[in-house]
Amino acid sequence: MKKRRLNHSLIVLLIGLLLFTNLGLSVLAQENTKDPILLNFWWERTAFVDQAKVNVFDAFNETHTNIKVNMNILGGGDEYLRTIQAGLTSGKEGPDMFRIFGPSAMIPFADAGLLLNLNIYSGKYGWNEKIPSWALEIHRYKDVLYGLPLNPESLFLYYNENKFEEYGWSIPKTYSELVSLCEEIEAKGYIPFSFGTRGFTPANEWWLSVILNQWAGSENVYKVLTGSLSLTDESFKKALENFKFIWDKGWIMNKKMYEVSEDDSFARFADETALMIMSGSWGVKYMDSYVKDFKWGIVPFPSGDDVIPVSPLAIGFTVGVNVATEHPDAVAEFLNWIVEDPKRSALIAVNTSTDVWPITTSDPSVYFTDNMDKRVSWMINYIYTLQKEGRIGYATWAFWPTKTQVYMYENLSNVLFGTLSIEDYLSKAQILLDTAREEGEIPTIPQR
Repeated sequence: MKKRRLNHSLIVLLIGLLLFTNLGLSVLAQENTKDPILLNFWWERTAFVDQAKVNVFDAFNETHTNIKVNMNILGGGDEYLRTIQAGLTSGKEGPDMFRIFGPSAMIPFADAGLLLNLNIYSGKYGWNEKIPSWALEIHRYKDVLYGLPLNPESLFLYYNENKFEEYGWSIPKTYSELVSLCEEIEAKGYIPFSFGTRGFTPANEWWLSVILNQWAGSENVYKVLTGSLSLTDESFKKALENFKFIWDKGWIMNKKMYEVSEDDSFARFADETALMIMSGSWGVKYMDSYVKDFKWGIVPFPSGDDVIPVSPLAIGFTVGVNVATEHPDAVAEFLNWIVEDPKRSALIAVNTSTDVWPITTSDPSVYFTDNMDKRVSWMINYIYTLQKEGRIGYATWAFWPTKTQVYMYENLSNVLFGTLSIEDYLSKAQILLDTAREEGEIPTIPQR
C-alpha cells in the first residue's frame, strides 16, 4: 500500500516537474522570439551616407538583438531642415532621433517643446566625464541637456599643393599674406577661392565664423557673447570690410558662390578652376572623392594681421531626441554606444567620413589606424589641441543665439552685393543679440 502511494506521489511530482519545465521553456521561447525595439533616426542625405550606414547603423544592429535602428535618409541641406520641421510639428509619426546642425539650431526645437530632456541619461552613462565640458555645456539650454554632441569641427584652408609648389607660393598665415597670394593666383589665370552656398544657405556662416573669430579676434567674440563688447565695435567692421574687399575682387568663386552648391565648389577645386577652398573639417571626405589629379593640403585658415591665431570650434552634428519617442531608454543606449565605441569611430575616420565620430576627452589617437590619411589625423589632432589648450573660437552655429545666427547668415549676401551697409548689418545683429540675452537664449559660453 505504501509502495503504491509512493509511486503515485512520484508520478504526480514528475508530472509537475514536466509541466513546470514546459512552462519555463515556453516563457523562454517567447522572450527569445520577442521583437526588438525599432528606432528611426532621420538623417541628412549627403554623398557619404553609405559609409555612415555601414559604420554606424549596420555595426550597431549586428551586435544588438534587443534594439534595431533604421537610418531614414531625407533630403539634403535646406530641404532636410524643412522636412524635419514639418515632421516634428505636423502631429504625424516622426523620428525617435534626428540630426540638428549644431547647438544654435537646437534652441528653437527646445523652445517648441520638441526635444527630450537628456539630463538623466547624461548622469547614467557618465557623459560629463566622457565628453569635453565645452561641447556638452553648449547643448544645455536653461539647465537642460537637449542634445548630444558627436563630432567637433573647425574651419580650414584647403589648397592645391602641386600648384603652390610649381609657382613657389608659401602658405598664407595672415590676412595680408592671403591678399598677396590671391593677387598672384589671379595673375596666373585662376580663381583664388572656390565656394558654394546654393541649396544650403547656412554655409554663409562658415565665412562669418572665420571673419568674426580669426579676423576680428576670438577674444572680441567672447566679449560680445558675454555682453562686454558690441558687434558694432571697429574690429568687426574692419573684418567685414576685409572680407568684402576679397569678394569685390572676385576672388571667391568669381562672385558666383550663390549660384553653385558645395559639391559644385569641390568640383571647381578639383578641375583646378580655383586653387583654394575654405571648408570645414568635413571637407576632407570630399577631397578623395573629387581630387584625382593633384595633391591637396590642409592648414589653419589665415588670421587677421594683428590677431592671435585661433580657429573656430563647433559641433556640427547634434543629435536631438524627439520628446514623443516611445523608447527613450533604447535611444539613450544607442547614443551611448556611439560615444563609447572607438573601433567604429576609427572606421569612420579612416574612410575620411567625419560626419559622425564621437567627441571625447581621451587621446585622439584612439581613432587612428595605420592606413589612415595623415592629413586627416593631423586635422583631428589639431582640433583636439585647440580644445585641450582652450584656444576656442566661437563658430556661429555652436555658440550664437539662433535668431542672431540666422539673421547674419541670411543677410551676408546683402552686405556683399551692397544693398545693406556693414554698419546697419552689425547694428541689427547686436539688437537681436541683446534681445536673446534678455530672454536667456544665448548658449552657455565656456570661460576663457
